[in-house]
Amino acid sequence: GWGVADEHEITDDDIYLNNTMEYAGTYSMTVRDGSNITANISTTGYGGVTLFYNAMGYSLEGSERFRVYWRVGSGSWTQLESITDGVPWAPSEWSLTGADNQQLIQVRFFLFGGNTDYGLLDNFNVTATAL
Repeated sequence: GWGVADEHEITDDDIYLNNTMEYAGTYSMTVRDGSNITANISTTGYGGVTLFYNAMGYSLEGSERFRVYWRVGSGSWTQLESITDGVPWAPSEWSLTGADNQQLIQVRFFLFGGNTDYGLLDNFNVTATAL
C-alpha cells in the first residue's frame, strides 16, 4: 500500500492524482511542497527486485528537488536520485540490491521545496522473480 505525509496541514491537498500532466494513461501522481508518498512492498519469496518509474520536477528553483529514496524495513533511507526541473519524464530503473525476500521494502518520493513546486510520478512498477 501507499502512505502519505505532509509537512503542512493535510487539508492543503499536496498529494493528488493529476490528469493534466501525465506521462502515459490518464493520471500521474503529484507530490507538492514538502510532502512525500511512500510505497510499502513485500518481496517475501521474490528476488532480483527492480524498480521502474517515470518522474519529473516542475517549477523547481535553486536547491529544490524531487528526491527518490528506498530502504529495507525500518533501516536507513538510501537516495536513488535527485530530480531537478526541466527534464521531462525521465525514465529510471534501479536494481534494489538487498531487497530480495524481505517482509517490507519502502520506496519514497519526496518533494524538497515549498512554494508551489511539483514532483510528478507515473508508471511506478516493481518487478521480481519467484525464488
